[in-house]
Amino acid sequence: MNKILITLTLAFLSTSTLAAWTRVTKSDAFGVTVYADYDTIQRSGNKLKIWTLNDFKTTQEIDGVKYLSIKTQEEFNCDDGQTRSIRHVAYSGNMENGQVVNSYEKTDTWRPVKPGSIGEMQSKGACRKR
Repeated sequence: MNKILITLTLAFLSTSTLAAWTRVTKSDAFGVTVYADYDTIQRSGNKLKIWTLNDFKTTQEIDGVKYLSIKTQEEFNCDDGQTRSIRHVAYSGNMENGQVVNSYEKTDTWRPVKPGSIGEMQSKGACRKR
């Protein structure tokens, strides 16, 4: 009975992480495809939070942690053109599959969205949806 319950729970958890990822851009030079899940937008005045996903062709490594995809909750100030990261979850597989190899919450300081950057594409797409 316990094995069935565990199996059902794991099946639910694996399908509950399926997000409605929309491709924002792809960079062959950096080997990354960037996605946004517009269904996760949370609004508060002129600011909004959204989950994004960077999916890499080759394994990335930071502080000895290897991963193929990283999901980040970003916050954008749509009026001031500012952004900051809030949460990060790194996965051993592509498209947030595999094991969670690192997860942390750290709200960065606000920084300007750089013109022509992937962040600008994410910001424009998310702020248009508000």
